[in-house]
Amino acid sequence: MGEPELKEISIKFNPEKHFLGNLCNRGHEHENTGKSLRYVNGNSNCFMCAKEDTAKYFGTKKQYNKYHKNYYHQNLEKRRITNQKSGKKSIKKRVKDLADSYIKTGIKKQYKLTTVKNIPQEAIELKRAYLMLYRAILETKKLLKEKRKKEKQWR
Repeated sequence: MGEPELKEISIKFNPEKHFLGNLCNRGHEHENTGKSLRYVNGNSNCFMCAKEDTAKYFGTKKQYNKYHKNYYHQNLEKRRITNQKSGKKSIKKRVKDLADSYIKTGIKKQYKLTTVKNIPQEAIELKRAYLMLYRAILETKKLLKEKRKKEKQWR
């Protein structure tokens, strides 16, 4: 695959984005001024050099879009996992502490409510006590299971 040819680009000089600076190493001259069109932001790269580098790396605009679309889809699961991990930390803390917001959300889902604003504090406290009891039961089951496992090892 050969290097893609760049069409002659006619760009309007925008003083907010560009300035005319020294001629670049590749000799890109802007409209016979003897100067190169350079970016104001960043490291003052030559506009045409940047376009050439992009074209050299990605080829045509179609190839550029295809590359980014493929990259996006290939890394979708990776981003999803990363986002879930960052969200799990705060969720785990809310679950561990049995925060009101966590309990309200549970009540909302359990009773298929549309809002959590009108849930009385007594209902929240009752649900919290239930969840604490449930956790204690699970922890006891876990300890009993480990105890049985150790007893089997000693036989």
